Amino acid sequence: MDHELYWISGSPYSWRVQLALEYKQVPYISRRLDTGKKENRSPEFLALNPRGKVPVLTTGGTAICDPSPL
Repeated sequence: MDHELYWISGSPYSWRVQLALEYKQVPYISRRLDTGKKENRSPEFLALNPRGKVPVLTTGGTAICDPSPL
């Protein structure tokens, strides 16, 4: 599987991406981040999205996320 989706429970934006992936039957790996452990602020996740926001979809070594400025 090339696709990995990083998400946080309760995020409506993450749910939209999950619904689209399921509807299109795109195989992906689900990576739920725990905000209590600040996994969305870990150096590994910040390398994917410096804003620390979800959802982030990685595919083929590229991270796709919201491009909004800081």
